[in-house]
Amino acid sequence: MHGHFDVEGGRESMHVLMRNCPDLTAVFAASDEMAMGTILAARDLGLSIPGDLSVIGIDGHDLGELVGLTTMAQPAIEEGATAATLLLEMITGGPVPTDVVYQTTLVERGSTARALSASRLEQP
Repeated sequence: MHGHFDVEGGRESMHVLMRNCPDLTAVFAASDEMAMGTILAARDLGLSIPGDLSVIGIDGHDLGELVGLTTMAQPAIEEGATAATLLLEMITGGPVPTDVVYQTTLVERGSTARALSASRLEQP
């Protein structure tokens, strides 16, 4: 799902995703903002995080700790500086690497847990 890399886009996309995949147990969002929107949508739908749905984002957003978001933290300032340097090299015709790799860190918080084995929609 495309979540527009913001909270509201993540929230809207999660509502659509849950309509189409009601047995979903986890979401790995492409940004922490979309992950936060996913958590809001889960609340809208009466789902518990992480009991019914695990959520993880990417970025290491400052507010991630406030909402207990598990995230893949990345060095955004270093990435931006490298991107600017590579762009200048490309403009001047200089050589640029084909791959640039950054160290990421899994920051485990309270938004993820082991998946439940049975569907939460099944009634006894």
